[in-house]
Amino acid sequence: MSYGGYPPGGGGGYGGPPGAPPGGPPPGYGAPPPGYAPQAQQPYGAPPQQQPYGAPPQQQPYGAPPQQQPYGQPPGAQYGAPPGGPGVYGQPMPMGGVRQQHPKAMTALILGGVSWFFGLWLICSVPAWIIGANALKEIRANPQQYSGESEAKIGMWLGIVHTVLGAVAVVFVILALVVFAAAS
Repeated sequence: MSYGGYPPGGGGGYGGPPGAPPGGPPPGYGAPPPGYAPQAQQPYGAPPQQQPYGAPPQQQPYGAPPQQQPYGQPPGAQYGAPPGGPGVYGQPMPMGGVRQQHPKAMTALILGGVSWFFGLWLICSVPAWIIGANALKEIRANPQQYSGESEAKIGMWLGIVHTVLGAVAVVFVILALVVFAAAS
């Protein structure tokens, strides 16, 4: 019985031509096609003998400094500003160029938030107002040293609003007690 159209006893396995020896490679496998002569290859890592596609004949090796300076840079200058260079409005920054956040600014913000969320307006709102105003004054006096102006402002304004709301609430409670006492 023959399968796949090959005569019995021939066929060399799957996909082989009829009459090929079983188990061996097909004829011509691994050999260049007729009329093809391979060129000798250079060993890996050897530079090419001619420059490819019009490349300049001499290239800088990797890591070598460029021959031209970047735009607007004087000779010998590096990219970017030097550490401790110009800061806010041309004033020099402290070492490292990073301003630290004023500690009283965060304290004012926390006190203002506590007075809002926990209802501790009498205990927290007045100190938030005072501490926030002092921190804001110190930050504006030393802008190159401190950051945190927005935290100080928010804490101060939360303290002001809660102080006013607390005073209105106290006046309202006193008036309600007077009216209630007069009615009875």
